[in-house]
Amino acid sequence: MSSSPSILLCNLHGIADIAFVDRADIKAYVGPPTLQACYEILRSCLQELLRTGILSNSQDGGCLVLPNYASLKEKMSEVVSTESQMFPHLGKQLLEAAEACEGMSGRSLRKLPFLAHAALANPYSCEPGNFLHVMMQTAKREHSELSE
Repeated sequence: MSSSPSILLCNLHGIADIAFVDRADIKAYVGPPTLQACYEILRSCLQELLRTGILSNSQDGGCLVLPNYASLKEKMSEVVSTESQMFPHLGKQLLEAAEACEGMSGRSLRKLPFLAHAALANPYSCEPGNFLHVMMQTAKREHSELSE
């Protein structure tokens, strides 16, 4: 009877019990999400909050669609003649929020919108831009609590 190798993928470096780690045949450290991954995780959370009506959608008719990371970087490198468009501004704010989240785990990133929504003064009528501002503040607070 052959046994398959045990594999341990971990992003809790230094926290897992050494006896537990030693039992794995293959060990791989999985670091925190990249900036692009942070952006996409937060973008998917924000899109869901907009889709479900938890955040107010300020576009008439359809649901506001935030650009993916690649599209945002492309638009930021172009000279945008119509700066009044809302989604490039929100995309830039979302990128700033993702930058504030660098080093956080994927689980912490998924929890962040929930924490930000709980911190809103009026959670029932919040514009996406205001929500992103609160989410950046929440991310900074989470970072400071982790470093303590």
